[in-house]
Formats: sequence, C-alpha cells, structure tokens
Amino acid sequence: MGLTFQWEEEALEYESFASMGMAFSTPQTEEVGAFLLNKKESLDLDGPPSLSGPLLVKGKLSIGAGGLGAMAGDAVVLDFTNQDLLDVQVEILKYMESRQA
Repeated sequence: MGLTFQWEEEALEYESFASMGMAFSTPQTEEVGAFLLNKKESLDLDGPPSLSGPLLVKGKLSIGAGGLGAMAGDAVVLDFTNQDLLDVQVEILKYMESRQA
C-alpha cells in the first residue's frame, strides 16, 4: 500500500472535474471540504484497493492511496478496502490542517 502527496500550483476545482464525470464526493469527504478525483463507477469504496485507489483533493493538495501489492495478490493489502484507504487519507488531511492552525 502506498500514499502520495502532491501540491498543485492552483487549486483543483470540483466543478471542472465533476462536469466530466471525473469527481464525486461522499458525506465523509464533504465533511472536510474535499472531493474524490475518481470516476465514481470505477472506484468501489467497499472493494479491495487497486493500483490506483482513492485520490482525495482539497484545494491545492492531493492525497493519493493505492494498493501497490494488490496486483500481486498481497494478502495484507487485500485485507483492506478503498474505504479503509479513504479513512486514512481523511485523517491525514485533518492532521495536516490542525498543524497549520
């Protein structure tokens, strides 16, 4: 499993990606003012992680998570779901924001 962090020069806007079917939100992401930069139909939050899992976006920050061992059948990775990865991403975002306060 792996996490990536990326800072963009400009904030990524939900509306631009949602109009192309590339973004959606959940109550959990809305709670922290973020969204998922994924096609909703291709990201099963209850399913096992794939190589490219949830990509959580808030402003200029993107936090990606993927099951790097999933393609090889890594049993440890397969014990997690995409929702588990999203839970971790949201907690990291909350922690990062608390450090800026």
